[in-house]
Amino acid sequence: MPKPGRKALTALLTTVMVLGASAMPVHAVESTPEPARDIPTAADAALGATAEELDESFTEAPVETEPSPDAAVPVDAAATVPVIVEPTPGAFVDATTAVHVEGTLTVASGLVEVADEARTESADAVILRTNSGLFIEVTGALVEDAVSGTAFSGTVAVPAESAAAVNLAVAASFGTARVLGASPLSATDLADAVIGASAETNTVLTVVAATMALPEVAAAKAPKAHTADVAIITKAATTPTSSKPLTDSGVTTMISKLSTYWQTQSGGQITSLTQPGAVKRFTMTDPCAYVKTWEESFKRFGDASGKKYFNGSGRHLIVLVATESGTSCSDGTGWGTVGGQVHEGGVTWVPFGTKFGQHAQTHEIGHNLGLNHSQSHTCTGAVVEGKEGKYNSFTPDTCIDRVYADAYDVMGGSTSVQGSGSTVYLNAQVPALNVAQKSLLGAISSADVPTVKRTVTLGTTTKSYTLNPISANSGVRGLKVIDPDTNESYYIEYRSGTGIDTGALYTQDLTWNWAPGVRVLRIRADETTAVLTKPEPVDDDRRALALATGQSLTGRSGKLTVKTTAMNSTSATVSISLGSGAPAPSVSRISGDDRYTTSVAISKAGFPTSANVVYVATGTNYPDALGAAPAATKEGGPLLLTPPNALPRAVELEINRLKPTKIVVVGGTSAVSNTVFNKLKTLAKTTVRLAGSDRFDTSRKVIAHAFTTTTPSAYVATGLNYPDALSASAAAGAKGLPVFLVNGGAASVDAATTKMLKDKKVTQLSVVGGTGAVSAGIATGLGKISSVVRISGKDRFETSQKINKAAFGSAPRVYFATGFQFPDALAGAVLAGSKRAPLYVVQPGCVPAAIRSDLSTYKTTSVTLIGGKSALNAGVETITACK
Repeated sequence: MPKPGRKALTALLTTVMVLGASAMPVHAVESTPEPARDIPTAADAALGATAEELDESFTEAPVETEPSPDAAVPVDAAATVPVIVEPTPGAFVDATTAVHVEGTLTVASGLVEVADEARTESADAVILRTNSGLFIEVTGALVEDAVSGTAFSGTVAVPAESAAAVNLAVAASFGTARVLGASPLSATDLADAVIGASAETNTVLTVVAATMALPEVAAAKAPKAHTADVAIITKAATTPTSSKPLTDSGVTTMISKLSTYWQTQSGGQITSLTQPGAVKRFTMTDPCAYVKTWEESFKRFGDASGKKYFNGSGRHLIVLVATESGTSCSDGTGWGTVGGQVHEGGVTWVPFGTKFGQHAQTHEIGHNLGLNHSQSHTCTGAVVEGKEGKYNSFTPDTCIDRVYADAYDVMGGSTSVQGSGSTVYLNAQVPALNVAQKSLLGAISSADVPTVKRTVTLGTTTKSYTLNPISANSGVRGLKVIDPDTNESYYIEYRSGTGIDTGALYTQDLTWNWAPGVRVLRIRADETTAVLTKPEPVDDDRRALALATGQSLTGRSGKLTVKTTAMNSTSATVSISLGSGAPAPSVSRISGDDRYTTSVAISKAGFPTSANVVYVATGTNYPDALGAAPAATKEGGPLLLTPPNALPRAVELEINRLKPTKIVVVGGTSAVSNTVFNKLKTLAKTTVRLAGSDRFDTSRKVIAHAFTTTTPSAYVATGLNYPDALSASAAAGAKGLPVFLVNGGAASVDAATTKMLKDKKVTQLSVVGGTGAVSAGIATGLGKISSVVRISGKDRFETSQKINKAAFGSAPRVYFATGFQFPDALAGAVLAGSKRAPLYVVQPGCVPAAIRSDLSTYKTTSVTLIGGKSALNAGVETITACK
């Protein structure tokens, strides 16, 4: 995240190596009869030394009989004269100087007082804790998204604008003069000096190259007692007292409040927070330099490296200083390191004033536990929410997250509001942690924050939920709602102003739109949280942070709406509406008075003008007809049903309307009698019968007739029952593939089927149904001919769903038929196949959940029911889920 200008962390780094920088060159002066001056060289020019500067820097070496203490020692003409050199600014670092360092990154997060308007700048600092335990602040794109605990090995550089000040400080670190001719500075000495000088001049170093390793994700931690060492620091010009900024009893009270707060808000992960020893009181020149105060406090508590505060033992260092208006020690500010997990520990620094001290200290301990800031999300105009991009940016760019501006939450700012006259309203009560922050901390169970989502998306559904206040300690205190369109999570909570929230700022009667109500929050990529705000009133700085009774808020997709329908001091009722990513599909029905007229209605829907071919099969039994649907689809005509012994008048009229040149009768004379066959011969130029010795032989003859060339793929289904074959027929028809019927109970595949598969050069087979439908032996035999994929479910409905899932990537139109009778699905399979759409077999009164889910995935806009209401009733019309 972008960092504003801040006072740099004070650091002293040891054991470092300079890359790309050389030690300062020194010049030798040869002795001559007349004193000589050194002449500037190219190296001098590169170091920024001019002839005039050199003239001032070197002293002549007169020869005296009695040398004075300040005079140069007489030397032989060939000897080197030691010449005193004043340090030359610009001679140590430039834009190419880089310092190698290794350690661990820690994010320190600051707190600023928010008065009347929320700040939008970040106050995070990235601190490199070196392997020797020292601190240095770093910045740059490489560490913008750093998380605490990241192992770091890389190089840092002094920014160009700080180089002059750093050079002066480095020069000063070597005293007022050096002896010309001395050995060059070692890389380590120069690096030590550069780092120390950077700290002295409050310079933030830029990371120019780095190798970083993220910390391992911490496993769930057992509850643990935490401790806190307390240091109270006053200015060096003053005398430490036992009362400023807090007395020892005041410290005890502060620690007790912290303990009670974080016991409850951590969900019992922190069992207590206690002070193991006495308060350390001492003075420093600048108590506002928070990192210096940490370093000094480390020493006072017996660990100069400070490592004991970062080793997972739950130990904290609390540094308190007196408030000082107009400085970085003003009331309501603070700093704390951001831990990698709840028990890591950490250090805090807080100017403990009367107004915000307890809130600020509680906030900084929250950072130690791993929490980031609580913000508010605001957009201009009527927009409620922007889409999150990289680095906390949003689309549209008129939307922002206002840092600290969630005034209801402890991880927001220590908020004050200027009222009329000189009245200042304060967040005197530290409010509860919001539900999103508690979820990040692992402080609330999934049972107390249940997930609300849609498994399918068909129109808008609305459901009511009752929430306890987030300030309560038990019960359902939040919801995690999944937007059905974006799959993003929204957290819902209720703020009642009761319990721990009693007296919180939002409970006061102010001119701002803050009051008890239901809140909608998001968790950002950087693990900050943001409360969404309503787009009224017009003044965007005064948007409400909670929804009162009757108010609602809709997320950016438009598919998720939260509405407060009722609330009191103990609970709130919220209505959650989840819309679809597409409109609910329209539902139509194709049916007739019986199975024969239904087949006619299906024919009219699929072939409104004419058809070159018509297939005819019996409507009283399924075996011969099962393989007919893919064949009819392949040849481009409907499948009409007839009783065995008489052609229905409606079917005859439909054939006359279609004017086919060919009629194909499927099945022997017991299925379609010669009487019917002879009648059909009068209705078309060519009429053929496809019949075999049994249902399996008939299916092969149908395939041979319609699929005259080779086919790389095919379906295999049992001919002993109809559901699996019917579901496969529509999918096969849509893809122009045959369905081979086999005796699914046999131990192996029959020779005739094997021969035909080889003749058709089939290389990919989809076996539909489980081993109870098509035996494992048959699948093994088929595997010797072709690759085999079995598609099966726990019942005929799930098998149907899986067949279609495998066959169709999208399906704006789908067809439903009953799974308990064959005629409707048999004729309907041709219609579905011709429309390149799936046909699902479903229950008479409901739609299985997996099939409903497919409608959402496919963004289906049209569902056609095949059959009358006795086959598919009102429950299917409304696409009601099966329970």
